[in-house]
Amino acid sequence: MTYPLYVAAAQTIKALSNCERRGNHKWARRWTAYLERQLAAALPNGAGFDRGCSFIYSDAPCSYLTIIAPFHVMNEHGVYDGWEEYEVHVHPSLAHGFTLTCTRGRDRNGVKGYVLDILSEALNATAPERDTRDD
Repeated sequence: MTYPLYVAAAQTIKALSNCERRGNHKWARRWTAYLERQLAAALPNGAGFDRGCSFIYSDAPCSYLTIIAPFHVMNEHGVYDGWEEYEVHVHPSLAHGFTLTCTRGRDRNGVKGYVLDILSEALNATAPERDTRDD
């Protein structure tokens, strides 16, 4: 069955949390690998997201997802001008699927809206199927 990336990430984090709580280390490793290798790889990488993005899942609440999105910011002359690390929360919404809020990172040169737009597009894309070769 296929799901959007944000649904697959939420289900994976919940499954991982359940495995850790019950001491099922084998499946906790499998869910961690899926989250870090396959789902995080589907988040933006390149074109400013030069360090890739990642899900935060240790002690994560089940009510929303957290994504760390480092972004290589350019100045008005098109020259790289440093890094901003954005922390983005993905909140479920019955009317819209999800909403994004950025809780950390300055809006240098108006890039925060761009970061949220690109993340929204990635989160709506179909998630990769779990690779079961290591099972």
